[in-house]
Amino acid sequence: MKFLQDITFGQYIKGDSFIHLLDPRAKLLSVSILLPLIFTARGLVPLSFLTITAFIAVVLSGIKIGFILKGLKHFFWLFLFAAVFHAFFTPGEPVPYITWVSYEGAEEGARVMVQLILAIFFSNLLTLTTPPLELTMGLERLLSPLKRIRVPVSDLAMMMLVAIRFIPILKIEAESIVKAQKGRGIDLSSGGFIERAKNIPVVLVPLIYNSFRRADDLAVAMVSRGYVPGAERGSLREMKLGAREYAAFGFLLLLGISVCYAG
Repeated sequence: MKFLQDITFGQYIKGDSFIHLLDPRAKLLSVSILLPLIFTARGLVPLSFLTITAFIAVVLSGIKIGFILKGLKHFFWLFLFAAVFHAFFTPGEPVPYITWVSYEGAEEGARVMVQLILAIFFSNLLTLTTPPLELTMGLERLLSPLKRIRVPVSDLAMMMLVAIRFIPILKIEAESIVKAQKGRGIDLSSGGFIERAKNIPVVLVPLIYNSFRRADDLAVAMVSRGYVPGAERGSLREMKLGAREYAAFGFLLLLGISVCYAG
């Protein structure tokens, strides 16, 4: 199963680029601003602005764009389904010789597909340029006002950290299971779609079992090290917003104005 080697979400690539050095709170806020802009953008011009922004972000991150795009190919069927669904079910003037597809539907399907690609792209770039621990601490700081209404912000942040850290661990675990099954003579990469689908439980069942086992071991380790749910925790790194973060916010402000004006 070669697709396991191409999963990039949840990975972190160490670096000292402009985006790597941004405060995690600034990156979280930036993605929180970009996602609504992406899904409210209408027309070619605002989507072009957002696409250019994606390329600028890649350049500033120092990560090869091919590595990021490699993680998007696993969402191909989602992109295709969204495009086809809108193409078939959006009313409008029918396309010649393809009467069940309208011009408006084809345009809407293409727009939704680009929006999904951009949303996953920026989300993936966030995890690639931010260590999971810093991402969690940034989220906890942003949500800290909710503590006044007794929302367990610290526990939610810890859950997010564990979930992100488990993605690459599960990837490695799945690769080990695939190699072990191949050693037993089970060929998982040949045959048609139905034959491959029948082999999924061979990998999925032991993966789920090992996931529960790892989760239980993690819980025991956390308790033995004195973890207390809801307790206040400190951070080795002091988080503060500087000129770099304000420059990013200024760019996002101009981008938001441009997208809203053009859309």
